Amino acid sequence: LPIVYPLTWYNGDTIAKADIGFAGAGSNSPDNFRIMGAVQVRQIRTQKATCPTTYQRELRNMVLACVGEYSLYTQEEASFGPLEKGMPRYSFTTNKENGENSYSGQFSTYDGGGY
Repeated sequence: LPIVYPLTWYNGDTIAKADIGFAGAGSNSPDNFRIMGAVQVRQIRTQKATCPTTYQRELRNMVLACVGEYSLYTQEEASFGPLEKGMPRYSFTTNKENGENSYSGQFSTYDGGGY
C-alpha cells in the first residue's frame, strides 16, 4: 500500500494540519470528523508445526505443515518474503521497537509486534 493516510478531503481540498491529530485537540472541526492518524496494518504469523500432535499424525500425508492456533508462545518472528538488497522483505518488529500496545482480541492477546 503506497499510502493510506489521506492528503486531501473528498472534494480535493488539502487537509489542514489543524485537522489532523487527536479528537478535541482544539480545531474548528467537530470531534466526529477529526482525522485520527494513518492506518497501520500489522501481520502476525504462527510458527509451523504448532498444531496438536494428534492432528499432525492424521494430516501428515495431506498437508506440508500443520499450523495451530496463534498465541504469544507460537508467534513466528523469523523474517520472510523476497530478498531486497540481500534481506527478506518482511522483518518482525517487537512492540518495543514499533511503539504499539498489546491488544486483547476475541481469540487471543496480541502483544503489538508483527511484520
